[in-house]
Amino acid sequence: IGHRYGADSQEAADAFVRLDATIERLLRLLDDRVGPGRWWLALTADHGVAPLPEHAARVGLEAGRVTEKDLRAAMRPPLEEGMLAGIVEGNLYLRGLPAAHPPGIDDVLSGRTRVAELVREAVLAMPGVFRAYTRAQLLEGRVPDDAQGRGALASFDPIRSGDVVVQLRPFWTWGGPVPGTTHGQPW
Repeated sequence: IGHRYGADSQEAADAFVRLDATIERLLRLLDDRVGPGRWWLALTADHGVAPLPEHAARVGLEAGRVTEKDLRAAMRPPLEEGMLAGIVEGNLYLRGLPAAHPPGIDDVLSGRTRVAELVREAVLAMPGVFRAYTRAQLLEGRVPDDAQGRGALASFDPIRSGDVVVQLRPFWTWGGPVPGTTHGQPW
């Protein structure tokens, strides 16, 4: 519900009212069957949901969506056609290097790092982008010592994460067109 309609929607509010009633029934049942003060209850959740950027913008916040089309357009100058292998929730995966690049493995790795840095710089100029990190920065731990930097390090997987990892500003989300929202941001 949150992903489809947003955290501030009537649909989400209705779901929380119903959830509260369900929990109340459960607590009463436990008191009736087990006895008051004779049971423990632990509740968990996997995550919240970002507000719909359209709603955030309507209430005066800087908000928007960053689409794959936006990312590809921003990366067009530093990347040759076909060098972007994929984009998944802010992870940009690169493929190949410029044709003139030497074939040695150290050269390939350093060339890939240079290309990733160019992509990072291009992405940082986009509306809605808060930070972008290259794989090399994350592997070396070269991130700001704040919640967002530590979050980027904690979320980075050397095997699965992209060559460039992008964090969006508050109230910005990946994808489009509407409807819906996502998660995966440090806010």
